[in-house]
Amino acid sequence: MSTATSTSSKATGFENAVEQPTPVDLVLHGDFPPWLSGVLYRTGPGTYNIPSTGDPSKVTEIHHWFDGVAMHHRFEILPATPERGPRVVYRSHKGAPDLEQRIADAGEYPKALFAFAQRHRAADPCANLFQKFFTTFASLGEVLKAMSGRDGEHDDETTDNVSVTLTPDMPGVFTGEEEKATSGEARKGPKVIVAKTDANVLQLLEPSTLAPLKCITYENIDPRLSGQLSAAHACRDAETGDFYNFVAEVSAKTTYKIFKIRGDDGKVDVLANIAEKEAPPSYIHAITMTDRFVVLCVWQAHIKQFGLSLVLTHNIADAIDKTWHPEKPSIFYVVDRHDGGLVAKYKTDAFYAFHYINAFDDPDTGDVVIDISVYPDTSVIDRLYLDTLRNPGVLENPWMGQARRYRLTDPTKATAPGKSKTPVLYAKTDFTLPQSVAVELPTLAPGKHHHTYRYTYGITRKPTCDGPILSDGIIKFDMRAAAEVASASRDALEGKEDEYAKFWRIPDVTPSEPIFAPRPSGTSEDDGVLLSVALDSSAEKGRGQSALIVVDAKTMQEVARAELPNVYPFGFHGVYTPSGVGPRKNAL
Repeated sequence: MSTATSTSSKATGFENAVEQPTPVDLVLHGDFPPWLSGVLYRTGPGTYNIPSTGDPSKVTEIHHWFDGVAMHHRFEILPATPERGPRVVYRSHKGAPDLEQRIADAGEYPKALFAFAQRHRAADPCANLFQKFFTTFASLGEVLKAMSGRDGEHDDETTDNVSVTLTPDMPGVFTGEEEKATSGEARKGPKVIVAKTDANVLQLLEPSTLAPLKCITYENIDPRLSGQLSAAHACRDAETGDFYNFVAEVSAKTTYKIFKIRGDDGKVDVLANIAEKEAPPSYIHAITMTDRFVVLCVWQAHIKQFGLSLVLTHNIADAIDKTWHPEKPSIFYVVDRHDGGLVAKYKTDAFYAFHYINAFDDPDTGDVVIDISVYPDTSVIDRLYLDTLRNPGVLENPWMGQARRYRLTDPTKATAPGKSKTPVLYAKTDFTLPQSVAVELPTLAPGKHHHTYRYTYGITRKPTCDGPILSDGIIKFDMRAAAEVASASRDALEGKEDEYAKFWRIPDVTPSEPIFAPRPSGTSEDDGVLLSVALDSSAEKGRGQSALIVVDAKTMQEVARAELPNVYPFGFHGVYTPSGVGPRKNAL
């Protein structure tokens, strides 16, 4: 416990946020595009310090950015009418008030609950010894409950801490709104927003108020989808609405279950079960896919003791083997997304990652091309503890990854005639962009996920320690131009950044993940705007000023902003649903 608070205005995004349950009009500046009409949903942490109910002077502090207690946000963008100008209406809702209350009542983070990196107690030197004798994989069933914020006494709660990604109208999830579709009472826009995390738990949110409705697991959708771990970033087919992800059932031989939830009827197809020594339980934040394949990469974030360390630590960060093993490859598992079955696997040098940028089938060669933001090891996880993030200048190296393109030779040609064993091949690295154009939280224009594409957007940060803590700008990559520069010489990528990268930057401003909103009549891939919530920590802003900023995706120039009444907490991910179009099926 501690009463310490951050003092730098650069760190106010890591302080407790003010909930805004009633809608409020934001103060607008600039020219909002007349076609921009829809809702931006965002999620992430909102509470980091929780006073004790019995003694408010005692404060339970959250240790890691990823463990901040959830807050969901809604920005409704309304275009001008003959009677008034454009409006942006904002509201927010706490995602786990029951958890906050439990922490306050206990005066500490409940020891039974699972977290990403929260440390419940000092390490017990005898713990590993007792673990060897008394812990079995049956205990992981209790970990699953703990992952979802449940411990047997609180199984009826609807407000588990789920705040990483958002999916509008996820198939297989029933809320009752479907029955209203024929009665004329159906809600405009999404019927439900589903919040996801890296555990097998989903939180259903009411789309207008963001109030939590209930929590379920993938196993509630289909009993075959049991397991403890899953990816916060799933994939979705923009045409069919089919939803793809995995669940990992941790045991002496962990099984990764790759599955599809059909967009038309919500039925589940298990496409592949991967259970082998080279695929131990790992912290895997995302999967990716192309038109033909779903791809799971088991990179090196292996959970110790075949997953049993989860039972001891009750958090992922301490359960991960932090000793880096460069000799252990990362492996891409390629699964047929239509007919099912493991087609091939591809090894490459060890790396770590949070996010894919995109993947697609090369129309000329049939190769699978995968773009991903990579790290040399898992040390980035420790750089995101709050005591580090709240102190500018502590980071010796930037925390952001580098964009890398992998190429997997056409998987359909991998299996030799008459051979039934899954072929093992090696992934080729086409290029890696330099640290000077580091990128995280990458996004694309709608319709470009899982297809050939040219542009991607994300947050970036100069490889220096001064300036904002998390990011200092928004970056736009021309991946086609980057590939052309790399084909001439890989060494040419550094020093020629202006040929394939553009930036939006303002001193002392920290932007969040940029979400692409397309112009309805647009014909080019970058015809639209980027929506990002940014914190201005310049001296004249005192404790900081947050605003929804609108950036022209073609020119990377700001065109408008909407100022919030309070500091917006540094969050994770969001989704934009344009008016009259329905949810973006490929936004996850």
